Amino acid sequence: MQKFIDGLFNTMSEKFDGTVTKVTVNKPNVGEVTGFSLRTEGSNVAPTVYVESFYDVYASGEATIEEIADKILQTVKENPEPDTDVDFDQLTNWEFVKDKIRPVLISTAGNEEYIKNLAYSKTKTDLVILYQIELVNDGNGCQSIKIQKAALKMYGVTVTELKKAAFKNLDEHIRFLNMAQELGFLLGEPEEDAMEEFPMWVLSNDVKTYGAAAIFSSKAMKEVTTKMKTNQLYILPSSIHEVIILDATKPDTAGKTEELKAMVREVNATQVAPKDKLSDNVYFYNGKTIEVVE
Repeated sequence: MQKFIDGLFNTMSEKFDGTVTKVTVNKPNVGEVTGFSLRTEGSNVAPTVYVESFYDVYASGEATIEEIADKILQTVKENPEPDTDVDFDQLTNWEFVKDKIRPVLISTAGNEEYIKNLAYSKTKTDLVILYQIELVNDGNGCQSIKIQKAALKMYGVTVTELKKAAFKNLDEHIRFLNMAQELGFLLGEPEEDAMEEFPMWVLSNDVKTYGAAAIFSSKAMKEVTTKMKTNQLYILPSSIHEVIILDATKPDTAGKTEELKAMVREVNATQVAPKDKLSDNVYFYNGKTIEVVE
């Protein structure tokens, strides 16, 4: 693996019209990964490509290092990171960042090392709320900076104040639709009254990135219970980006927690990338609190 990483780094450094920097990043659910940061002259952003995912292609003989480098650089060229107008010195100013803070929900299990230096809020479940400054999040990509514990002193705020600001910002962008409506939007045929009785609902934010944190928004859950006409709900963690919500009083779902757990585990194992996985658990909302279904 290291020989592949070094070879790819050298090849990309030769081919890229800019600076390639090797970085090591600790990612939730994944651990330590190697990335190449690509910065062109005059740009204030540098997309990072994580390279371990390309190793299997190389090891199987499907592509050479040079072919992989060409493919990565072509993809970066065709999908440029948007430049931001941010003066990065302003990121130390609470008044500047407070409207850019968003909550991020991840599982505590396996991420203890990742979160130890980050500002976070515990929940009564196996999930923890982190906070990030979002410079860009348009649904095509997210440029963000996780907030460290040490930054709280710099900003002169507590975690409670950080949480309040983050959820205030999230609440302006809640997206809650019946699954039929959601599929309609994906197919380009949105119908606001589409199949209101379809049993599954999807909760996220309007760009469907890091939207699972909405389950801890009082405003979002009030909208959920109002539209679903019940406050007895099962929450299925699709990913860190969205959750599926079911009416726990319906005959098709009431008491069928083992089937729901099995479904969540199967989807996580076969359809969700490790970096996007939230949890294998199912959650119950009783109108006031969220708890893990045992």
